[in-house]
Amino acid sequence: MDNSVMDVDAPVAIDAISQHHSIKPYIENLYSNNTKKCFQAVVELKIAVIGSPKSKGNVIMQGCVARLLQILRAPDLGMLLKTEVVTVINSLAKGQAAHAASLVQAGVLPVLWEQLEACGVSNMQENTSQFFNRVTFSNSNDTGNIEDELIDIRGSPHTNDNNTNGSAKVPPPRRIRIQKVLAGYTQMLLCCLRSIYRQGCVPPPPSWNLKLLSTLIKHGYTPPTNQECVANILAYACKSAPRMPRERHISALRLRNHHTTACEEQQKQLVEAGAGQLVASMLRSSLTTVQLPALHCLAALARNNDAVSAEVSRIQHCGVLLPDRLVELLNCYTEPAVQLAAATALVWLHRSGALVQTDPRIKHKTLQCL
Repeated sequence: MDNSVMDVDAPVAIDAISQHHSIKPYIENLYSNNTKKCFQAVVELKIAVIGSPKSKGNVIMQGCVARLLQILRAPDLGMLLKTEVVTVINSLAKGQAAHAASLVQAGVLPVLWEQLEACGVSNMQENTSQFFNRVTFSNSNDTGNIEDELIDIRGSPHTNDNNTNGSAKVPPPRRIRIQKVLAGYTQMLLCCLRSIYRQGCVPPPPSWNLKLLSTLIKHGYTPPTNQECVANILAYACKSAPRMPRERHISALRLRNHHTTACEEQQKQLVEAGAGQLVASMLRSSLTTVQLPALHCLAALARNNDAVSAEVSRIQHCGVLLPDRLVELLNCYTEPAVQLAAATALVWLHRSGALVQTDPRIKHKTLQCL
């Protein structure tokens, strides 16, 4: 297999970096055409930026983000390498808000969404042509070497055109290994998106890509880490301020109406894509880390939107209405933060007209909690 990473003018990039900072060895290897050296450089870069705001800022200022995005978009590179790259970007996004804003300006979000869509279950089922990606495994027969194998994302290795099926069967152990690598990559993509959106520097799009939104929601059912990430992404994307009109002199009322209209459109799209059912499923979880972002997402969906609140209040999961599940979370055995978040969601359902003031769930449960 060809181990070349990509056609990159490494000397030019490194010369630009050296004008302001001394070059670390792993920065030089990051631009290497040798896959093994590039992989090791990304690992060292990950270790360097974790827990160090100064190192995060230096890496961003040196232009390494552009190189990391090139690796993610390369179709012939290993998925383990890409997982390490996304881990580095996630660490950078967890720094200061300025760091996350720099990542957004560098074009990180479109690449992350593109990679997540490629990992989507709906994309694998609906795409008639086979989607191939390279997964990197350690070769047990040769210590220190890296074995690259071109593998169908559904678990079949790429074969020649003489094969009528276009793929060959993969032994169960290797198929399980491939699935674990893909699951780890998907999880890290979601974590990275969550870290960027939590910084509050990303305005929501005027309208969601419904296919991409459906893929995101499908990833939110399992495992718990994915649930937490998806709930946070949906909640923060819904609460972020939309882009305002360009007119310079606009009344406060017109700005508020524009904001409300944009938010209502996003809330409607999220519910139509299945966000309400997803939240109801998450609230059955026993993990606070899943319940809290799910409750924040529900509050963001119901806020100042009568139609969405009415639809959400009718959702059932395991035979229990969503408002009734919220009341269950108000009991004294639940974490105080969860109780307050559940009460907040009930308040927004009430203020939007889905629950009347005389409803016992409001009168005798929610008010006492607040």
